[in-house]
Amino acid sequence: MAASGLPIADPKNAEKAANFAKEAMQMLHNYDTGDGTIIRFRCGLDCGPVVAGVIGEHKFIYDVWGDTVNMAARMEQNGEPDRIHTTERFKNKISSVGVEHAQPNNKFTFTSRGEMEIKGKGLVTTYFMG
Repeated sequence: MAASGLPIADPKNAEKAANFAKEAMQMLHNYDTGDGTIIRFRCGLDCGPVVAGVIGEHKFIYDVWGDTVNMAARMEQNGEPDRIHTTERFKNKISSVGVEHAQPNNKFTFTSRGEMEIKGKGLVTTYFMG
C-alpha cells in the first residue's frame, strides 16, 4: 500500500499516485524473481479523506485507514493482473488536474469497466487507467 499527500496535503496527490502506479506497473511487468516465478501486479486507486496516525504499544507504525483505503483495496482485489483499476472518484480527480490553468491532464486514459458489485459498496462504476 502507498499513499500520496500525507501527512501534508498536496493538490497533485492523485496525479503523483497515478504516476507511481504506472511506474510500478512498468517495473513489475512480467517480473522474474530469478527462480522462474513471474510476478503479475495489480493496482487499485481511489482518492479522498483518510485517517492516519501512529499505532502500537511496543512496536510503533504509521498507518492509514478509512473508506478511501478500503475502496482502493477493493479496486485492487477486483482488478486484473497488469492493470490499474480506479474508482470514478479517482478518474474525475485526475481528469480535472490542471483545468483551473486551462491545461487539462492528458497523461492518463481511462477505459470504463461499467458498474460492478463491490463488497460493502454495491454497484460501483470503475475504470482501468492506462
